[in-house]
Amino acid sequence: MNFLVASLPEFLQFLKIMLWISIPIFLVSTLTVVFLHYRKKRRAESELHLEPVFNLVTPSYPLPREHYLQQLKQGFDQFHLLQEDFNNIKLQFSATNNNDGEVTDRSLQEKLSKQELKIAQLKQAVEYLQANAGKEEDFGQHQENIAEKEKEIARLHALIKSLNQELALSKQQYDSRSNELNKMDQLLKEFQQSAKHASTEARGLHLSFQEQTEGKDKFHFEENQRLSEQLKLMHDSFHQLEEENIQLQNKLQQGRLENLAGNEAETRIAELQNALIRSEQELLEWKNKKVDADSLVEIVEEKKAQINFLQNQLDQRIRANRQLEQDVHDKEKQWSQSQQDLQLYEQKQQYLFEDISNKQEELTQLTKQLEDGSAESRQLKESILMYEEKIAEVEKSHLELNDNLGNFQEELRRSREVSALLEQQLSDSRQHINLLENKLAERQQLISKMHTDLSSILDENPSKPTVSDFHLQSLPHLVEEV
Repeated sequence: MNFLVASLPEFLQFLKIMLWISIPIFLVSTLTVVFLHYRKKRRAESELHLEPVFNLVTPSYPLPREHYLQQLKQGFDQFHLLQEDFNNIKLQFSATNNNDGEVTDRSLQEKLSKQELKIAQLKQAVEYLQANAGKEEDFGQHQENIAEKEKEIARLHALIKSLNQELALSKQQYDSRSNELNKMDQLLKEFQQSAKHASTEARGLHLSFQEQTEGKDKFHFEENQRLSEQLKLMHDSFHQLEEENIQLQNKLQQGRLENLAGNEAETRIAELQNALIRSEQELLEWKNKKVDADSLVEIVEEKKAQINFLQNQLDQRIRANRQLEQDVHDKEKQWSQSQQDLQLYEQKQQYLFEDISNKQEELTQLTKQLEDGSAESRQLKESILMYEEKIAEVEKSHLELNDNLGNFQEELRRSREVSALLEQQLSDSRQHINLLENKLAERQQLISKMHTDLSSILDENPSKPTVSDFHLQSLPHLVEEV
């Protein structure tokens, strides 16, 4: 008893947790069972192959009008049956107060209105056939007229085919001419581009060669002039040294004759001899430079020869460029001539197109006459085909309506089964809730009884409060909360 009193909040918390766990588990298990039953039922129904409610058998009568009347009668019967089924389903489904049912009701009502419209059109078609029954006697004459017109159309088609062949041939020739003109235009552009490139290249080469020759000529002229001046100076100095040598030799001879002796004369002679040797060496060097200058002159001559060769090549390039320009001019003349030929050909083609358009106008007039001649027969054929198509559409729409009604009935039955299952689950859950409420009331009575017993015990022993007494004082509040 003390254990129950001490753990009352824990017991209430445990009870709440159990309720929070058990109720979702119960709902999930219920929905799972319902889904499994529904799936099993759907699978069993899919395995059954039910025959349609209405079997539309097309009778094979020799006369098409009787055949159409028979099908129209069957359509009326089926329409009335479908309308009765629809009214019954509408009355049954109105009790459920379902929004989806209202949408389905509206769609079925629209389909029924369409069926009524189609049946009215079929009535008009039957009346038209009955009114035009006397015109079937002239059907043979119409067929003969149609055969004659078809022969005339075949002849016109042959004429159009020949004209189309001529047009295709002329178009092929025009395409070949245009391709040739495009090729010539491309070649002309290439020639012009190559001529421009060659002229710019020749102009650049000519300028570069001219600048090189002018620079080299100027350099060689200045070098030659400088070397000539140096050589002239060396010759002058050489002649001067020779004269001094002669004078010194004369003086030496005179000194010898005069018996002039002395160290100064010998030293002077030695210096003069050394100067003479140096002058000879310098003269040899200048002779070598003269040889080098002559070799430079030869190099200049070779460069001039190369420049002349390049000048000749440049002249050849210029002549080739002029020849290319002449060829380009000739090609331009040919292109202008081809353009004139093309314009003449286009004029001929325009005349041919005008002739073809005139022929086509004549053909349209003939076809119009043919259509006017065979209008009644074609209208009769078209009306028959239209009636057949309408009857086929009516049959198809009847089948679709039957299928939709069957599906609607099946969905209604399934919704009723699901609602019944949900009501059963709701009643079971209510019973379970009532059971839990009864148990809770019993627990409250037990707790109130325990509270009265404990309060009486506390009244008998008020001088010794304990910890359990503190818990017992909160029991009334817990009972009130419960």
